[in-house]
Amino acid sequence: LFIYSIVLFTWGDSYIPTKNVTAGIMVDSVAADMGLKNGDKILSIDRKETENFFLIVHDIVVNDAKTLQIERDGNRMELEIPSGSIAPLLKSTTPIFPRLPFYAQGFHSTSPAKKAGMELNDRIIGVNGSYFEYWDEFKAIIPQYKDQTTTISVQRNEKDTIDLNVAIGSDGLIGVLVDLNLSRYYEEKSIEYSFIQAVPAGINKGFRTVSSYLKQLKLLFKPETKAYESIGGFLKIGSIFSPVWDWQSFWNLTAFLSIILA
Repeated sequence: LFIYSIVLFTWGDSYIPTKNVTAGIMVDSVAADMGLKNGDKILSIDRKETENFFLIVHDIVVNDAKTLQIERDGNRMELEIPSGSIAPLLKSTTPIFPRLPFYAQGFHSTSPAKKAGMELNDRIIGVNGSYFEYWDEFKAIIPQYKDQTTTISVQRNEKDTIDLNVAIGSDGLIGVLVDLNLSRYYEEKSIEYSFIQAVPAGINKGFRTVSSYLKQLKLLFKPETKAYESIGGFLKIGSIFSPVWDWQSFWNLTAFLSIILA
């Protein structure tokens, strides 16, 4: 608990509030099977708000949630979470993610888009005359143009629209890395703590971590969740180290492991 307090005092806390994800979500096949669609806005889980967007899946799983309250196309509605959703959620890498425009952050060495003249920070806004706003819309359109040279429209410097003739390969890829820097698109919430404030905040975070860990352990003993097949989703220690040394991540991990070992 003390380590969490020191981490909060030193680095504070930052996250993207769920309410700030104004463009809604992108979904994978697992989330789609739950009834979610690209562009949905998640308002609450079992009528309780989740402040931190990236705790939504966690809260669905560990609280065995039954319903989601969402906004779709301007209309509020409630979705019942199908039974048996926990197992696929645990196995999915990213069932939901904030919806993003498609800005080029980088290129693969053989990128056909780069060869056609695309530049860093170009925003892809159209394919063959079909225009869109978001990355998921591009991914839905582009497979039909495999093994073809087609026009990809980009916005450069946030104003000039340029059409590029891109030779798309058999894999339907154009060799462009999307910019996943979420703070570029959505406002983060940052909290700074004095030492006096960090002590109770660290204790609170520690107790929340313990509560979450115990709920996850309970799932292992519920055969219907098949959580035993996804123990790595909870405790895969090797993969939770950052590939780049980060003292904040190190001390958060140290605090977490000390709680588990206790």
